[in-house]
Amino acid sequence: IMQLAQIVKGAATSDETVLRLLSLTKRINKIGVVVGNSFGFVSNRLAIKGVFQAVCLLEEGALPYQVDGYLKQFGFPNGVFEMQDIGGLDVTAAVLAVGPPEQKMSRSVSSIPRQLLAEGRFGVRVGKGWYRYDADEPTKAKSDIHVDRACIAASDRLGINRRTTSQKEAL
Repeated sequence: IMQLAQIVKGAATSDETVLRLLSLTKRINKIGVVVGNSFGFVSNRLAIKGVFQAVCLLEEGALPYQVDGYLKQFGFPNGVFEMQDIGGLDVTAAVLAVGPPEQKMSRSVSSIPRQLLAEGRFGVRVGKGWYRYDADEPTKAKSDIHVDRACIAASDRLGINRRTTSQKEAL
């Protein structure tokens, strides 16, 4: 799934070591990304704001399959909600709980992911998360009316009139 290989350059890491690691990543058909020593993977740090915005789109009128569809139409191999299901909603929540302040939303986090977690919807490994996964096709994300209803209920609780969203907003 992930083409990036994160190479952490610490205070004592030599330039020669970094060059060797970059060469290795090319040999294994990965893209080496040199980063400093900081919290989390670089791809996750880049994606976190997008995840928060995607959840806001759910509250405003989109459904998970629509947001993910917009991203896939643009060229992403997976949508943000499919990726959370693959990694685990519980894992995402745990990372956000211990992450640095810049990874936290300026407003309270939506009730939708908290509800899914409380219901044990951790993602692919349990057969349900943002999507449902059937035993005969365990990696195929299928839209779930239960999650759609949770999105609509969250909008109602917040007093948000749901509206049509677009690919432009998702990107």
